Amino acid sequence: RAPLSMLTVNPGRHANLHQFPAPRFSNARIIPGSETHPDLTVANNGVVSGRGLAAGKTYRAYASATADGLRALLRCGLPADHPRVVAATSWLERSFRADANPGDFLPAREEPLFIVGSGPSVEKDLDFIAAHADRAVIMSIGSGLRGLLERGIYPDFNVEMENFIGNAEITEMTAKEFDFKDVILIGSATVQPRMAACYKRQIYFFREGVSATNLYSRPFTIVRPSGPTVANAGLVSGIRLGFREIYLFGVDMGTKLEGVYHSSGSVYGAGLRGEIAKPSITFPANFGGSATGVYIFDWSRKVLENTIRYFREVRVYNCSDGARIEGAMPKVSRAIELKDGPIDRARLLADVSRGVHRCPPELWSKLWQEGDLRARGKAILDRFDRARATLVESDDPSVDWLQGICDAIDTMETESPPSKSLLQGTMTLAVGYASWYDRRIKNSEQRLAYRRLVSEELEHTISYLRDHTALLYDELEATLRGEKVEFFHVEV
Repeated sequence: RAPLSMLTVNPGRHANLHQFPAPRFSNARIIPGSETHPDLTVANNGVVSGRGLAAGKTYRAYASATADGLRALLRCGLPADHPRVVAATSWLERSFRADANPGDFLPAREEPLFIVGSGPSVEKDLDFIAAHADRAVIMSIGSGLRGLLERGIYPDFNVEMENFIGNAEITEMTAKEFDFKDVILIGSATVQPRMAACYKRQIYFFREGVSATNLYSRPFTIVRPSGPTVANAGLVSGIRLGFREIYLFGVDMGTKLEGVYHSSGSVYGAGLRGEIAKPSITFPANFGGSATGVYIFDWSRKVLENTIRYFREVRVYNCSDGARIEGAMPKVSRAIELKDGPIDRARLLADVSRGVHRCPPELWSKLWQEGDLRARGKAILDRFDRARATLVESDDPSVDWLQGICDAIDTMETESPPSKSLLQGTMTLAVGYASWYDRRIKNSEQRLAYRRLVSEELEHTISYLRDHTALLYDELEATLRGEKVEFFHVEV
């Protein structure tokens, strides 16, 4: 039961690293994130950073539901002395100033950060990275770790996001070949424990879009945008840790070399994993010409661009000879000018450690509310079942006979986000398919027969969801008690 630390921010406080006891993990730390930082495609409820005109001072403006509500009240005609207007105004005056808002990042750091990926162009810069390793903080991302280790470069951090067993096996093989245990892992809370065990120290973050985040992240918030690739997790982690001068090496997001998407020193180049990328998109290259890539690289590149656009006080330089990343200034490595003298790594680690606040054991219990999850999940499944039972009552094509299930799906967002994460996808697809065919059946007898078949299939689906969510909760409970669990798998 070593302490586990999560990268997050307490509401109304500066960014903190929270630490609490947890089983199955060794020492871990987690990166600070903004309490209100949203998906970058959504402008509301997030941090908008700008640079003040005076002395280059940076101000951060936070979207606020209270401010939005106050504007709405005034536009609806409520007077300035109305109690609701007075209360909202008073709260905003107490809580918001130009230079201090609820929540913040870790203090800005003066050290430059090298983010090193495994794109093929990184090979031309490895000598530069090695020669300047004492003057910059180095963060490898995913398969970029091995390429650095082969050159004798040991990064300060390595970022991992995926929980594939194959990733853990490759990490274990790499750990036997290279002694990198002093590298600090920055990983999604869902990475394989086998992978995490290869590191002496770990920093975890809650990534968006996975069930584990909805199950465990309360009362913490999610570090976004941490996907779709580990490059996105690396950039946002670096920003959250306070780095404001960031250089990208081997973050190619494409290639100028036909069929080559990873460096020779990466797990792909070493033959530990097969290259599966096939070019399907062409876009402008960083240093002229064009690069080819695949959909997920293009998606990741656009998220990187949004992140850079969002955090305007961060200077990002793209030293990779792959796809152009808008907002990241193209810069060849020989043009990089760093401050003389080595950085103080002891101070860096001390600063990170100071951000860790030891929390009482009851904080861990807040992350896992087994009884509440089971009760809420059962109530939602019961609602699905009641709605399903009405499907055979009418053959009227105008009757929106799936609305009851749709309503139950909609309520999950507020009633039980974990249940939504586990149940919404299956039920939404089932309802979508059923509705699509139902609207195309003209014969009333056939329509009624079809609805009966749908009802039977939904009954089976709901029963399956009951059994497997209960099994999932049983196994999570057993794991938290320290029992060795053979996690279930579904045979298709």
